[in-house]
Amino acid sequence: MPTKQLLLFNKEGQERPGPHNPRTASITVEDANAAFDQWLIGHVPRLRPSSMKVYRALWETFLRFQESQRVSWEDTTPETIKAFLASLEDSKRPHRERYQSVLERAFEEIELLRKPLNQNPASKIAVAVPKGKEWRDAKDNDPTQFLTRLDQIILREALLKAAAKLKGHTLTPPTRWRLSRDTAIVTTLFACGVKPAELTVLSVNCIYRNEEGALLDTGAYQGLAANERGHRQDPNQDATHAYIGDGLGARRIVTIPEWASEILEQWLAIRALAPSGHASMPIQRLFPGNREVTVHRQSTVMNPATLVRIVRKWGRVHAGLELTPQRLRNTFGAMLLAAGTELGEVDHVMGYAPGAASAFRLRQAWLAWCATHNEHTTA
Repeated sequence: MPTKQLLLFNKEGQERPGPHNPRTASITVEDANAAFDQWLIGHVPRLRPSSMKVYRALWETFLRFQESQRVSWEDTTPETIKAFLASLEDSKRPHRERYQSVLERAFEEIELLRKPLNQNPASKIAVAVPKGKEWRDAKDNDPTQFLTRLDQIILREALLKAAAKLKGHTLTPPTRWRLSRDTAIVTTLFACGVKPAELTVLSVNCIYRNEEGALLDTGAYQGLAANERGHRQDPNQDATHAYIGDGLGARRIVTIPEWASEILEQWLAIRALAPSGHASMPIQRLFPGNREVTVHRQSTVMNPATLVRIVRKWGRVHAGLELTPQRLRNTFGAMLLAAGTELGEVDHVMGYAPGAASAFRLRQAWLAWCATHNEHTTA
């Protein structure tokens, strides 16, 4: 990765070239990218890989916007930043505010390439406008959502109906593969409560049976050993309680309801019939993005936005419900609470980080939601 020493003065004590210095060359995209990467890598506290990926994607989006507006770095103004933030139509206000902070820090690094800071065009002061107007004119985060008892019944019946449809031979292989995969995705989120980040990296060997029935090991994904070593506090700690992966929950073994296990095992059987690639390939994802996974087209990690689209479309088409991956996981947690599960056990089954009080907050959100939707709080 290219690097650049971000100093205002050179070794001789002379001011580094800037836009007002006739010896100055304009800042290139490569210079800006190098500064941005240096900020990401040197961030304190250290950023998670998933956060770095999101920030890089945002940065690339900003670069494309800047190019489309034919604006150079020297000509970038607060109005440019506000116009960019306002263009993020699918982002809620808290996300836009977070992105503004990222751009502010990025421009601090870029400014060091050319001159002492004058006015950072992405600073909070520079882009300040009355609340509720311009780039801040976006929805706030939605409150935690759940499915009603009736919706849960409707969803389960719709999942079983979709699985029954797959037993026929009227669908083409690609259509059958995609419907089975999408049905299994919704089932896994609803019946097992895995995190969306976990679901996209699970390997095909995460589902197995023993004398207790069908089980799902959330730790069965590529790179497990390295992640375990990186996160364990005690080398003798049981792997089941090791906090693993970036953005993933504590490793746990989840019991799969019998009705759901039939859908997941059906998916494994259909998945096995698809082109499997080369025998030397590493363990593949449980839910690949493409039907044909080969050495040259592995596409092993499904994009989070793709996952959201799959779940939303499946819910509308097959159940007439508005579904999201997080809403399905929330509902799984709500079913645990309705069944009288202790908060400590909810923490474990949901894969929450120890000491985060996440189960308590989930219960409070669920109770508030029940009160406004006339839902009972017991099974």
